[in-house]
Amino acid sequence: ISISWTTDTPMTGYIKYSEDPAKINLPAGDTRDQISGTSQGYTNHYSNLTGLGPNKTYYFVIGSGSQTYNDNGKPFQVRTWSQASTPPEDIVSGKIMTADGSPVNGGIVFLEVEGGETLSTISKNDGTWRVNIASSRDKAGKVLTYDSKTSLVSIFVQAGTQGSATATTNTEKSKPVPDIIMGKNQSFLEGEGILNSLSG
Repeated sequence: ISISWTTDTPMTGYIKYSEDPAKINLPAGDTRDQISGTSQGYTNHYSNLTGLGPNKTYYFVIGSGSQTYNDNGKPFQVRTWSQASTPPEDIVSGKIMTADGSPVNGGIVFLEVEGGETLSTISKNDGTWRVNIASSRDKAGKVLTYDSKTSLVSIFVQAGTQGSATATTNTEKSKPVPDIIMGKNQSFLEGEGILNSLSG
């Protein structure tokens, strides 16, 4: 399970979680901190909870700076899907760029293949990102069946203080997806281009 949130100013962030809502004590830091081994401040925060069991409910709180956040006085909760055989990897990838051509580091990429639940990842220093769409589930929790060429792929990027962007493509034009430019609403489908600029 991936959990993400955005803050107005850079601060450290973490998740505490458990199967027992009365003992939420398992820590999960930001994925970038797990790689570097040190806690750093970010405006975009991204944590992965791994090693979770199938068909179980997990409870969590978000730690951001010195504060802890919950769901109106009780922990957030999420349920995992039942176990399923995952098909071979099917990697969708791309790059997030600013309007002036700089790569966007730490942009959270939310991606949906038509009929599937949302998948997410975070962009690297060079703006690149990748998602295994074979791990997609449908709304009922079954492994998503999609067409390798024509299924619609919707992408939303949240880059904190750098803004947001959207893009639409299909599975055939997603390896890689053309560069996604912050502040734009782009379509990479036949005969369409940049639709308009996002406000704000």
